[in-house]
Amino acid sequence: MSIRISGSSVRGNRHIQSDQPCQDAYAAVCSENIWGIAVADGLGSARHSDAGARIAVDTASKVVIADFENPDIAVEERIRQAFLKAREAVIKEANEREINPSEFASTLIVAFYSDERITLGHIGDGIAVGTRKGQALLLSSPGDSEYANETASLTQSDWENQLRITPCFEIDHVIIATDGCQGALAIKRGGSYQPHEPFILPLLSFIEKKISANLNPESDITTLLSSRKMQELSGDDKTLVVIFREQIPKAES
Repeated sequence: MSIRISGSSVRGNRHIQSDQPCQDAYAAVCSENIWGIAVADGLGSARHSDAGARIAVDTASKVVIADFENPDIAVEERIRQAFLKAREAVIKEANEREINPSEFASTLIVAFYSDERITLGHIGDGIAVGTRKGQALLLSSPGDSEYANETASLTQSDWENQLRITPCFEIDHVIIATDGCQGALAIKRGGSYQPHEPFILPLLSFIEKKISANLNPESDITTLLSSRKMQELSGDDKTLVVIFREQIPKAES
């Protein structure tokens, strides 16, 4: 069994038109086929949220798999520590630059992935979906907010109350994305999100063909996120990361 990860972050139309940088970021770190993946969306109201998102994902993706052979550290605690250390790193950067940490605010999704098991931590909006035996599943939905265009962030004081940890098992493939992709990956019905299979399954099938041909689908993901249809769906920045569990053929005897 081999895990392959590919993703991309692109600017949304709003940032293209205003000549602002992409405020999304993602990182993936591997150690002996144990993966730490982090995806963040900098809040548009925060002046330095692009830097905050980058610091958060770089820190969290490393922390969540650090010392992974230690059986005394539960996976859920790894997730919590990843958020804690990411928050501390962002606040340290803000303090060194003498800027209020709220100006570095971002959402954060962190995944610990090993074989068919994934555990997710999530603050704010964004989404994670997966598949099991060809069926799409919602793994972690966007966080609730009292007002439209408002979301929880890593730098707020009650971040632990906002942290949602979801253990999932027997997952074949996973897609983690920021809110600019939410409308493609899930549909909200009756107050709850449901995975949008007409988008998810063809995307994974396409990526499977690319990987089977030993090609990196990153440029294809970039093209998809930059497409007119995706930009019309949302003007927000877009990040989409695919975690693909590749079956390795058995050698013939």
